[in-house]
Amino acid sequence: MAAGKAGGRAADGRALPVIPNHLALVPWHPYRQAVWQAIAQVEARREAGRRLSAYPYATAFFRQLTGRPTLLAKDIRMIDVTYRPGDRRRATRKEDYIDALDTLIASRGEHCYSPLPGDTRDTLFPEVNRRRRQRFEHRLTMKHTRQARIDDTLRRHKRRRYQVRLAQAEIELAFITPGELDRWVRRAQQQGLVEDDLSGLVLAWTARFPCLAELDSYL
Repeated sequence: MAAGKAGGRAADGRALPVIPNHLALVPWHPYRQAVWQAIAQVEARREAGRRLSAYPYATAFFRQLTGRPTLLAKDIRMIDVTYRPGDRRRATRKEDYIDALDTLIASRGEHCYSPLPGDTRDTLFPEVNRRRRQRFEHRLTMKHTRQARIDDTLRRHKRRRYQVRLAQAEIELAFITPGELDRWVRRAQQQGLVEDDLSGLVLAWTARFPCLAELDSYL
């Protein structure tokens, strides 16, 4: 959006309403000031039961900036410097801008439609993108946290299954003879048991057979 002249009064000299501090992120930015004043004006008319014109938010916004009750085609250049009234090469009408701007202001920046330039929402409602970014980062953090919990659960289950296989192998080892050790080792390796764990089991198993102290190839 094109920059406007900052100040505490409208173009016709009327004093502008005070913007609440929690809304004035950049207190003297004329467009942000005008948009919140327009919102306050429209909401006040609605609460008072007064009739609203077509595109009340957009009309009030431009009135705050220009001081005029009527909206001219050239005023659209305040939000899109590329707009040229009467340019037949462009199908976009003045009403299209007014409708999109009215929707943007009425939704407090949540809905920004064409033909408004992409930076219009950032200029009028910078807090919206900040909130969206924060929500996105929060969702991303939650997603990573959930995935980390899933991964941790899978690791625990995998470790538990491994411990079951290791315990089963230890039970089987207790009932084999020295001649069956090779077959037991191969079967245990096929089940994914690691060498260090097998070596520990075999070391304890050889204590039952003093004559097997030379089984270094298995340890």
